[in-house]
Amino acid sequence: MSGPSGPGDVHRAFDEALLKRTHYYWTVLGALADYLDAGAIVAGAASLPIWVQYFHLTPFLVALLAALSANSFGSALGALASAPLGDAFGRKTIYTYDLLFYTLGTVLIALANNFVILFIGYLIMGLAVGVDVPVSWSLIAEIAPTRFRSRLMAFINILWYLGPIVVLLIGIATVPLGSESFRVIFASLAAVALITWALRRTLTESPRWALLTGKLEQVKEAAEKLGINVDVSKLQAAQERLGLRDRLREVWKYKKGIGIGFWANFLWYIPASTFGFFLPYLVTSIAHSNIVIADLVDIGWFATAQSMFIVYMFIADKVGRNVLYGISAAICAIAFLFPTFLPFTIFWVVLLNVLLFGFGHGIGVFPVGTAWQAELLPTEVRATGQAFVWTFLRTTIGIWSLIVPFIVLLPNGYSYIAGISAALFIVGVVWGFKWGPRTQGKSLEEIRKELYGK
Repeated sequence: MSGPSGPGDVHRAFDEALLKRTHYYWTVLGALADYLDAGAIVAGAASLPIWVQYFHLTPFLVALLAALSANSFGSALGALASAPLGDAFGRKTIYTYDLLFYTLGTVLIALANNFVILFIGYLIMGLAVGVDVPVSWSLIAEIAPTRFRSRLMAFINILWYLGPIVVLLIGIATVPLGSESFRVIFASLAAVALITWALRRTLTESPRWALLTGKLEQVKEAAEKLGINVDVSKLQAAQERLGLRDRLREVWKYKKGIGIGFWANFLWYIPASTFGFFLPYLVTSIAHSNIVIADLVDIGWFATAQSMFIVYMFIADKVGRNVLYGISAAICAIAFLFPTFLPFTIFWVVLLNVLLFGFGHGIGVFPVGTAWQAELLPTEVRATGQAFVWTFLRTTIGIWSLIVPFIVLLPNGYSYIAGISAALFIVGVVWGFKWGPRTQGKSLEEIRKELYGK
């Protein structure tokens, strides 16, 4: 019996496929982009107290390093400049080169003996992250069977939080090295990047992108590896490829998806990015703890969120994502109300803030925001559209990161940061329940039709 023979039939074949080990393997290789993204951010956070002493950093240089890092402007520039190439030339093409640049950046940091080399290495690493992440998220969304899309996309979040835990444990283990410990931390990221780059070379192209661009042999190759029966012999063998100007014009048609993706992620990005880069700095400078305690507190945040991602994996394809988003935002709002009204110098206030935020963050706002960002855009502009979302978000964080070190210097400065964070999450509660998209259990094509009417 011949397999599916039309584009819609091929989509359904991949959407209705049984979940295979190959799905997990491809997903993990894609999601390692987030391990390296978060690893870069938190490696900088764990190293920042050392760098302040080692390179004699002023608050301005701390702000500059944070703003042009993987956490903000650096990754924004990388996404805007290169992620559209993932739509033009394929997801796998980007995978062939980007992690080599990431490795270069981490090696420069590991060898840095002055601020200029440190800055250049951190900027290169940030650019590489911006190239990789939108393309990786696109690939994962496009290969996932409909019933298991949230489960597979949750690996993005799991690996985003696994990277910092590993980095922080390495940081604690290398404390005896003193100011040289940051070199080991960044060397470990270089090793992971190289191994991931080598393994990704075995990946096939996204079958949805390959079908859209007429690369039918690649569709067939992906189907064979996933054990799916498709017949590509009756399909059109080639389609016209959009140029860059036409692609930018095309992506504007889907501004609704870009807007929702930005808003859903913006509401948690400010507090999460503050913790991601500044938490050890805040704990050591405000709560007057040593670097080991600061790293353990940071691990507590990541580990709590990690446990909730595992819960999310098994409920998000069955429960309304807008409901999960609203509940999650409510828990996060409570987490930041404590330090808004109580001093961050009290250690139990620190723990309540960190652990409740990790719990709330992991159950909804982060993984749901990630899923919406990929789901609400069509295949032909999915990486480009996500690059716009990513650029807007990380540019916002870049501006925020420039002022955080100066807010911290104010009397009770962290209470202002916590108050802003609590307010954002209260808005997220209302928005999530009332206006959050209901995308669970729907194919990417069904979501597109509901959102854009075509």
